[in-house]
Order: sequence, then C-alpha cells, then structure tokens
Amino acid sequence: IDIFGYRSVPIKKEFELKYGNADNSFICYSGIPEDFVSKKRHYFNESINHFCFLGSLFELKKVDVTLRALAKSFPKKNFCFDIIGGGAEYSNLVNLAKSLGIEKQVKFYGKVQRNIAQDIMAKADCFIMVSSHEAFGLVYLEAMGKGLIPIGTKGQGIDGVIINGENGFLCPSDDVDALSNIINKICSLDSNQRQNISDKAIQTAESLTDIKAAQLYINALESVIKE
Repeated sequence: IDIFGYRSVPIKKEFELKYGNADNSFICYSGIPEDFVSKKRHYFNESINHFCFLGSLFELKKVDVTLRALAKSFPKKNFCFDIIGGGAEYSNLVNLAKSLGIEKQVKFYGKVQRNIAQDIMAKADCFIMVSSHEAFGLVYLEAMGKGLIPIGTKGQGIDGVIINGENGFLCPSDDVDALSNIINKICSLDSNQRQNISDKAIQTAESLTDIKAAQLYINALESVIKE
C-alpha cells in the first residue's frame, strides 16, 4: 500500500495504535459546496438562545441528550431549538419535549429540501450534534460555514476539525451534564469571544469546500506518484 487515507483524525489514531504509523498518509475529509459558506459574518444578539440540529432522527444522533441539556440550561425556557430532519426517533423526541415541558420551545421541521434546511439553520446561533459513531458529518461544516458556533462529539469524526474552544466545542456523546455546561459556557461568552469563534468556524469551512477537499486527494496521490 503506497498511501493511507483516513476519514478523520480519531480514525487515524485508532488505526495507528493497532497497526503502527504509515509512511505516507493524509486525512481525506469530505467538503461542502462553496455556496454553503457565507460571505458575511454571523452577528449575534446580546444573548445566545437559538439552537438547531440538522440530520436524521436516529437514536445514535443523541438529539434526546440535546433536549435534556437545553431544558437544564434554560430553566426559564427562554430558548428555541429547531430540529430539521425526520427518522425513527421523531415520535419519541416529540414526547420527550412534552415531558420536559419544552414543547413550545422546540420546532420540528421534518425532512425538507437541502437549500431550505440551509436557510433555517442560518437563523440559529449554535449548532448541536453530539452523535456517537459519526465518521465525519458534513452538517457540522455546513453550520460552521454560516458562522454558527458548533458543538460536536469528542473523539468522533469532527474532532480535529472542531478545535475545542477555538472554532467550536467538543462534548462526550452521552453526557447531558457536560453538554449543559458547554451550552452555559457559550451563553456566558462576551460578544468578542463569540465573534472570534464564529469567524474561525467560517474560516474552517472555507478550507474544506468540496473543491478544496478534492484537491487534497489529488495532491496526496500525486505526491506518491512523484516518489
């Protein structure tokens, strides 16, 4: 084998722990369309209280953890949470929102066209997806491209793209208290701190458009051919 391509940094680390370091390797991230990256800064109001999720509503996506964490972080229920997508967990999540007393704060959009989903997501301030077993997750990049502050899963595919505290935050997949604490931390940031994280999120997304991701593949293969 002339070169190894790893879908994420955690996958690379796991592979090398078992089989040793490869002489030639690269991280083969996926990319998003260039027009999914905003040309403008994302500006925030005085308080951060608008959150969103975009993806399939399966158990591994851990949307239930997000609902519980938001209910804990906002006992006065002064927040809104947009859930975009459909799936087997839809009814369970609707019932959970009701049992937590936050059904008025949570809006289920169901499955919508990709361009409509992008427009809905752009109105939020923070994107949360703490799914387990996520190889990468393009939706993180889509959110970051709009300047949203992302919360991703520690130790999963997006770990290494999201740098905790710099262009977003990382959280264990199944820890309601940890997620609530991160939400509280984001809400406590001053305007300059929020803007700095948001700007860096956009810069990260700009570096991982589909064209640039494809060029990374080409460069990696050409380097092996030249050798």
